[in-house]
Amino acid sequence: MQSTYKPDNSGARQRGKITPQEREMIQKYLADLEREKARLQSAMQEEEEAARQPMVFGYVRCSHEDSKASGRGEDSQRDMILKWAEFLRNEISILPEVTWMQEEDPVSAYRVPLRHRSKGREMDRKLKRGDHVIFAYFDRVFRSTEDCLATLRDWKQRGIVAHFVNMRVDMDTALGDFFVTVIAATNQLDSAMKGERIKGVNAELMKEGRKSNGHPPMGFRLVGVKGKRRKMVVDWDTRRIMGEIVRVRDVYNWPWRKISDYVEEWLANKFNKKPTPPWERRLWSHMHCYRAYTEEMKLRQAGEKGDAARESA
Repeated sequence: MQSTYKPDNSGARQRGKITPQEREMIQKYLADLEREKARLQSAMQEEEEAARQPMVFGYVRCSHEDSKASGRGEDSQRDMILKWAEFLRNEISILPEVTWMQEEDPVSAYRVPLRHRSKGREMDRKLKRGDHVIFAYFDRVFRSTEDCLATLRDWKQRGIVAHFVNMRVDMDTALGDFFVTVIAATNQLDSAMKGERIKGVNAELMKEGRKSNGHPPMGFRLVGVKGKRRKMVVDWDTRRIMGEIVRVRDVYNWPWRKISDYVEEWLANKFNKKPTPPWERRLWSHMHCYRAYTEEMKLRQAGEKGDAARESA
C-alpha cells in the first residue's frame, strides 16, 4: 500500500528564496543608500560651486543681414560688452575673460525665444550660480515680454545676473528688475505695431499685383533700372507656357510630372537643346507646373472680373 505521508516544510526556508522580512530590510537598506548618495552628490556640487569662479558670457545677435552692416552690428555689440566686462572686473576682481555666445545666423528675437536659439540654448545650459551674462542692447535679446520675464525670473532664482549695457542696468537690483519689465513690454508693443505696418504695406503691394520680396508674380517681369522703382509688364513667353499647362491639364487631365516632361520637351525643341532631367529641373518641375496652373487660373479669373466691371460701367 502506497503511503500518503508528506512532510510539513511550510515554515522552513527554501533554497534560493528570501523571507518577506529579509526583503523589507534589503529595500530599506537600498533606500538609505540612495538618500546618502543624493546627499553626497549635493554636497559635492555645493563645494564645486563654492570653489568655482564665476563666468562672464557675452551674447551677440543680429536679426537680419542688414543689421550686420549697421551701427548696432556684431562688432559694436562686442565692443560694448568688453567695456562693461572691464567695469565689472574692477568691481569683482576674480571675473575671467568673456566667453562669447554669438548666433551664427540672423534670427528674430520676436519669433524665437532666447533659450530656443542655438547659442542662447547652449549658454543657458552652461550657466551656473554666480555667473554673469552681458547684453549690448536689450532689443538684441528680447522682443517678447513673456520670454523676457520667464528667462530673467529663472536666472534670478538660479543666482545668475544679467546686464544690459545700453540701459546701464543689471538684474541684481530692484530698480533694474522694474526697468527691464517696462522696457520688455514697450519692445513687444513696438514689434507688434511694426508687424501691422508691414502687413499693411504687403496688402497694398498685393493689390498692385506685386510681391513684398521685390519679385514680380509668375507671368510678369520688371523692366527699368535696377535699384529704382521699376515697371512691371507681362512676360508673354511665360504666360504662353502657363496657358499650355492649363490646356493640357484641363483637356487630358495629365499628372503634373507628365506635364513637366511635356513642357521640357517643348522648350528643348524650341531652343534646340536636350531636355533637362527631372532630378535637375528647377524652373519647370512638377511643383512649378502646379503653381503655374493655379497662378494662370487666378489671372484669368481676375481678368474676367475686370471685363465684367467694365461692361457694367
